[in-house]
Amino acid sequence: MDIDAAISAYSQLIEHVFSDKKMMTTSGSGTYKASKLEEELKNIVRDATGDENTRMMESVRDTNKCQVMVFAMSEHNLTASAPRIFRSYTGPNNEMPNCPIWQAIRASMAHPALFKSIVINDGVVAETLVGGDVGCSNPTRHVLGEVSAMHSDQYVSSIVCIGAGHARTIEIPRSNPLHRMIPTNVLIAMKNVATDSEKVAQEMDAQFQGTNAYWRLSVDQGMQGVRASHWQRMNEVVAHTRAYTHKPDVTDRLQKVAQAMVNRNAVVGVKYITGKALEVPLQQSAGVKRCPAPSPMFTGYERHVSQVIGCIVGPRNERRVCVIHGLGGAGKTQVALKSIERTIDKWADIVYVDATSRETAENALKGFAIAKRAGETCQDAIRWLEQSSQPWLLVFDNADDPGLALPELIPKVATGSVLVTTRLRTLGQLGQGPGCECQLSRMNREEAIELLVRRTRMKLEDLSQEENDAANGLVDDLGYLALAIVHSGAYVSCRNMSIKTYRNQCREQMKSMLERYSQLPANIEEYGKTVYTTWLMSFERLSLRAKEILWMLAYLHHDMIKEEIFKRAAANLDREPILPTDSITQANRQYVKGYLTGVLNSDKHWDANGFSTLVDELVSYSLIEYDRVNDAYTLHVLVHDWARSLASVSSPEAAKRASHLLAMSIDWSDGNETHTYRRSLITHVSGILALPSKLDLDDAAYFSLVYRDNGRWNEQERLDIAVLDARKEGLGKGHHGTLTSMNNLASTYWNQGRWSEAEALNVEVLEVSRRELGATHPSALTSMNNLASTYSNQGRWSEAEVLNVEVLEVRRRELGATHPDTLTSMANLASTYMNQGRWAEAEALNVEVLEVMRRELGATHPVTLTSMNNLASTYWNQGRWIEAEALNVGVLEVMRRELGAIHPDTLTSMANLALTYQNQGRWSEAEALNVEVLEVRRRELGATHPSTLSSMANLASTYWNQGRWSEAEALQVEVLEVRRRELGPSHPRTLLSMYNLSSTYFNTKQLDKAESLLLLTVTANKTVFGECHQETLDALELLSRVYREQGCLRENEFEVLQQEISKVKTEHTAQVAHEAACHTTFRNQTTPFLSTMIVLRAREPTPQPKTEPTPPSGFEADALRFPFTEPAAPVAEVNVPSPGTKTEQDGTMSEYADADRDDFAGGSADEDAETDIDGDSEASENGEAGAILLSPATLVPPFDPTSTLGCSSSTPDERT
Repeated sequence: MDIDAAISAYSQLIEHVFSDKKMMTTSGSGTYKASKLEEELKNIVRDATGDENTRMMESVRDTNKCQVMVFAMSEHNLTASAPRIFRSYTGPNNEMPNCPIWQAIRASMAHPALFKSIVINDGVVAETLVGGDVGCSNPTRHVLGEVSAMHSDQYVSSIVCIGAGHARTIEIPRSNPLHRMIPTNVLIAMKNVATDSEKVAQEMDAQFQGTNAYWRLSVDQGMQGVRASHWQRMNEVVAHTRAYTHKPDVTDRLQKVAQAMVNRNAVVGVKYITGKALEVPLQQSAGVKRCPAPSPMFTGYERHVSQVIGCIVGPRNERRVCVIHGLGGAGKTQVALKSIERTIDKWADIVYVDATSRETAENALKGFAIAKRAGETCQDAIRWLEQSSQPWLLVFDNADDPGLALPELIPKVATGSVLVTTRLRTLGQLGQGPGCECQLSRMNREEAIELLVRRTRMKLEDLSQEENDAANGLVDDLGYLALAIVHSGAYVSCRNMSIKTYRNQCREQMKSMLERYSQLPANIEEYGKTVYTTWLMSFERLSLRAKEILWMLAYLHHDMIKEEIFKRAAANLDREPILPTDSITQANRQYVKGYLTGVLNSDKHWDANGFSTLVDELVSYSLIEYDRVNDAYTLHVLVHDWARSLASVSSPEAAKRASHLLAMSIDWSDGNETHTYRRSLITHVSGILALPSKLDLDDAAYFSLVYRDNGRWNEQERLDIAVLDARKEGLGKGHHGTLTSMNNLASTYWNQGRWSEAEALNVEVLEVSRRELGATHPSALTSMNNLASTYSNQGRWSEAEVLNVEVLEVRRRELGATHPDTLTSMANLASTYMNQGRWAEAEALNVEVLEVMRRELGATHPVTLTSMNNLASTYWNQGRWIEAEALNVGVLEVMRRELGAIHPDTLTSMANLALTYQNQGRWSEAEALNVEVLEVRRRELGATHPSTLSSMANLASTYWNQGRWSEAEALQVEVLEVRRRELGPSHPRTLLSMYNLSSTYFNTKQLDKAESLLLLTVTANKTVFGECHQETLDALELLSRVYREQGCLRENEFEVLQQEISKVKTEHTAQVAHEAACHTTFRNQTTPFLSTMIVLRAREPTPQPKTEPTPPSGFEADALRFPFTEPAAPVAEVNVPSPGTKTEQDGTMSEYADADRDDFAGGSADEDAETDIDGDSEASENGEAGAILLSPATLVPPFDPTSTLGCSSSTPDERT
């Protein structure tokens, strides 16, 4: 049926159906005759298909044709989260009968005010349906959820939503008898139809803002008074619609919609369309380098540039790969950049990859994938490019490493082009397309002279014959090599000398180069003394301070060197090493400090102008280049290698100076900027560690943090172990530096899920602290709190309580009842009481803490806000949602105003409020907050960060509770995949994700998938937790339910599992009872909604320095969860009591003494932490935890609660 035929059929239907109104109506019968509607619908279907009873799935047999969804609602459940969907294809869930098309449309039009409901029978059960616009007037979210479930690895080009043009619902006057006949719930649903429709449209607009993915078309004026009965006024509808489409903004939108539908560009990854899909500029993502501009001195190579352009710009159906190869310094990169500049309008995306090593190439592609919301691996980036229909250009620059395995990184499609620069001639075989292999050796004479004259800032026509002859002779001497010519021209310009004078000096210098030439780096030997001479002459004209900075730059990565490294390092000049140092190491450290001191102004602040003066000297001689696009400095790879041979000290010592500089720039402060900075250092740190020189282990303690922020736990562990071993040997086991290193290693074990090893270290630290300092010393108290947190993490509440009480009693006695440390201990003990279900005691402590904080610090102080959250937690657990919400809203408003919308503390507060909404069943409000938190964390932390995964699980749980199984499943699958890859298949957090996904499979009747996953879960749980642990019993219970659902064929397996569960409970009564008691905490509540948990740590005042000697160190950590990682708390299944997903407690241990610092120099400065719905907890490295927020669970089967608290009394840096 074409468009004209559809309009004609619709007009005829409206006229015939709505011109015949019933004389008498009864309750639920509607105003118009349903029989007339059915007759007209059958006629339409018959005219289009030849058979009035053509069924939904018979109408679209060609899988390439449009797939259709028709929405209706159950008369007995008008919840927007549970529409009934008729499909022309096999869907993932919520299947409806493959009924005739006319029946599906009839159900969708059965608005209670217009037509009576329709009963549709699938052969087993009959269901009464009403119109889809009642409760689900805008089904866009359901459509996106379906797409996400069925095409998760694809991309969306456009989402077009066409509204019905009504700004309000169809009205029924109060005098109308229908007001008395139609059930109240239907009237309420009808009243909200239009409002909900526009609300969803507005949410979609906000979600996809800036992506050009979502388009909404709806006649906004003139339709308000047109009702269904006004069929005679169709001409008015046409007029209003025509007026709407002729508005300039609508006309532009229609053109863009048409273009989007024709081009079908990959705009948003399907995996992200159910969350916030706001596109983020690439330059905002850490680790993503934008394509630089070519040098303003670019000269010549026109034939080569034309060859490259002719290769990469071609028909869209041909794969093009151009390889530029030749000597280093010949100008390969500049030819590539000039070709890109001239074709910039041809590419929708340009992906620039530093291909000097496999690691740098993968990091660049990972950054691009994250920026495009395509995932977080280089393979995700490649997949995005392969699926994009827009032309893109992928640039691999400096692909000189034979071990790069470049073919693995090149997309295998024809929609984009690839450009490679390399010294490896063998890579030319990768080329595809005309002129695909472009060889650069040396410039011709004319181009070389032109480049030389341009770089000297002279004019060719102004040269005397003598100067012209000298220029010709000089380019001959330099072998027409572009890099050598540029450096020679820069020297002439800087020294303001003639070309003839420079040539004479160069030839004289060349005679003395033979001895030095024998020690050149191997990779520049092929250029002989020509290039070396030009570099050396430039180098010798540098000031000493410019030389010194060049020596340090030579041992960093050659690219993306930012002023920020030096500026941050200068801010930490007072920091001293922990380990004993030899005289050489001490001298190298003092060298770096002395250099940085010289870049400070008279007020000891960073002097940006002074730094610019130093690097400008290097830039003026072309020894380094400034990349304005990325605001960074870069060295040519040959200059980078050559500069290492010039240091005034041995290569190992020079490398250590660069290492000290880099380590000094790293500190333990928190915040988005600091985390982003540390993540950006990964290539520099990896480069330092790859050097043959021995690593300074004081520096290693800071490099460990870079690996932690990049989620590379194994590299972090190796550094932590090396640092700890060195401190044990050099300082002794009882030294505060050694104890801090033990705590740091413990935090790494936590991130790896190695809880027993973490506990062993906690116990050892406590024993040493008690023995050396006494049981009441602040360090010993902190260590006690660490161990208490570990016990809490294992659900050993009684042992945790004993330690919490002891710490509190000592602090009350020694510091007073209102001291910040005492108040934090009160919050910690309150948290333990909450885990034991002792709500009254927990509330009393939290009220006392809040009163003091308000009085001493004020209502808007961060500590007071955290105390408010802690008190809110006790209200949650007593079902006092209104009181909890009031506190949460107050905290969030202050956080947004004081810290900004994307600050970590603000995000924590948003997640807190979302959980409060969920506990009240306010799913849409909770969802909006969860989506916003997830979007920010994805952008700021990356898709694989534990906090991001936490937010994904939170959002999945929100979907879960709305019965939006496909959307929940998509997120749960993604979380599980990342955790399997990053943490391993047996990590407790991975196991929890497996359980949660199994629960979703069970609820969506994917029993085979549930069984397979649960078998793996049960086996791993027995190994990790033991057979009598509640995690294991939960998985066994769910597996037995799967067998029961599978019917009589699985009765034996069901019986065997029930016997196993019973045997475990009988033989291990005490232990099982202990585990069960932890779950019972959540049962005595008043709400049927989702059980959740949130962790909030008290923020203490800024620590004040103490005059007493620094004691041995430790930290107080959050007792992150019970059991071990992510404890279970049930998630309600919509309408049907069944297994739910468990909440998760984060074990990232970012708050668990990641810093090397003096943890007992003063009070504590704490960050808020949260355990989101999936339980992931976040906090800073320093600070004692306050209380946790727990919400009730009344569902069966019961699952474990979690707790998070703990402390870290520390200053930002470790000091002797």
